[in-house]
Amino acid sequence: MGNRVIKDSIWKSKKLARCSVSAQLHYPRIYLLIDDWSCFEIDLENIRGVVYPKLLEIISTNDIKNFLTEYAINGLLFSWVEEGREYGYFTGNEEGRLPSPSRRHARKTPPPPTKELTEYLEEHPSEEINTPVLEYAQKYSRERRIKKNNCDGGHTKEEWEELKKKYNYTCLFCGKKEPEIALTEDHIIPITQGGNDYISNIQPLCKSCNSKKSTKIMDLRDSATRSYGLPTDDVMLPTKSAPNPNPNPNPNPNPNQKSTPPASKAAPLSLLEIKDATPKKIFEEIEDVTERLYNDGFKSAYAFKNTACKKKLNPKAILHALKQCEKHKPKQPWGYCTDILKKEDGNYNAEDFMRGK
Repeated sequence: MGNRVIKDSIWKSKKLARCSVSAQLHYPRIYLLIDDWSCFEIDLENIRGVVYPKLLEIISTNDIKNFLTEYAINGLLFSWVEEGREYGYFTGNEEGRLPSPSRRHARKTPPPPTKELTEYLEEHPSEEINTPVLEYAQKYSRERRIKKNNCDGGHTKEEWEELKKKYNYTCLFCGKKEPEIALTEDHIIPITQGGNDYISNIQPLCKSCNSKKSTKIMDLRDSATRSYGLPTDDVMLPTKSAPNPNPNPNPNPNPNQKSTPPASKAAPLSLLEIKDATPKKIFEEIEDVTERLYNDGFKSAYAFKNTACKKKLNPKAILHALKQCEKHKPKQPWGYCTDILKKEDGNYNAEDFMRGK
């Protein structure tokens, strides 16, 4: 049984908590009867033999019937009869716990009647126990990671909620929406690669897509608005860093300490300097060049950069292609950059890049 199913279906289920202790203890065993469509046949003798092969002297068919009745009363199990056979459907799996339909095996049971199932689900809406301890643990882990990497900036819960609302509670990678999935805060430039924690460096992704993205730099905000029909008039274009919304009114509290003048922006890398540049500098330069290309009319610059990163091409080769495009301004920049990438990707040593050379 998957970790997510254990947490959502058992630990955090108010419906299961209303069942008797015996029914709660036997729920994981009976739950494993379901197929890829969350259905199973309710044949008490067969269930007893399959689920309790070593407990036949202890568990009776009447016990199993009582457990199933409790699950049905508390909104966990919908049952129906078709052609003289009884079938069951465990609820709660509509929220993304099952494989996608294209990856599921063939049904072992008839599909549940849509109208009756809908009415049952409306009678017993989804419920989960609030778990402030888990939320605190996740928050602490995130804050610890930010502190460990000397990350700048920060954002509030209100800003995160506004960002989700702006994108219509949609994952910008797969296009699924809440409550079908749970959105998470993804750093466009990962914290481990010098990204900040301002809201301008955050995009909403579901847990699965956030995990797939890993530590790659992928800005999906502009391309996703076109792909999933989200509003484009107020798309927040990516920037290298965001100003602090609440600057310190006294930036130099120690009168004996001399203030340090702000550091000037480093000059852009030349093509000869790319090979010896650090990963952090490469990623910063990729963002700068992409933004300049976008402003110069290459409106697919961010999409090209995201595609190249998704293909795991060497970042130094990506930067090389973007800088050549900026220099020569071709009529078909996407094809021009692709041709350069094919030639240059092998000229940069990926192992050296990962070691930070």
